Amino acid sequence: MNTNKIALLKDDSIIRFPMEDILDMFAHTDENGFLRIPEWPYDNKDPEEPEYVYVYKMNWNWEDCDRMVSTYLELEDRLQSIAKSGKRPTLKRIIGGNRDISPFSYLKDDLKDAECLKSDSRFAAYDVVIRAQRYCELVYINAPEMIINNEARLLAQALTIHYHAENMEKAPQGG
Repeated sequence: MNTNKIALLKDDSIIRFPMEDILDMFAHTDENGFLRIPEWPYDNKDPEEPEYVYVYKMNWNWEDCDRMVSTYLELEDRLQSIAKSGKRPTLKRIIGGNRDISPFSYLKDDLKDAECLKSDSRFAAYDVVIRAQRYCELVYINAPEMIINNEARLLAQALTIHYHAENMEKAPQGG
């Protein structure tokens, strides 16, 4: 099952916009700053293995949330321009067109460099770059809107976690 993690938090319409996910992440951040996201469901799971939830300590307020929406919209607009330029959207073009947005700001122009983000101190840095690349590729090939939208939502979620998560723990669900 390839279901959007945040979608699991709120049973709503199938078509949702990335900004709604950012706002939902803010709404689901408790008064102590914790955001809980269920782990990806997967097949062939041992029934004895507990279900887990990722617990992020978020550092943000309403103004940060509002800026996050603006940052995402700016990134999406840039990625759309790159994808619709008529040239295949390479990682080099994506990084080069977004140098003023973290995590792109401290990357070189090759995919090998993006691999270093897996050990980055900011959560989801690698996910932001890979999601941006996938989003551009989907727009470039004119994929169905529902698929592009799902990737956009995952990009918005990764960007939010990258900017505002201070730490992350994996805990048994309900604990």
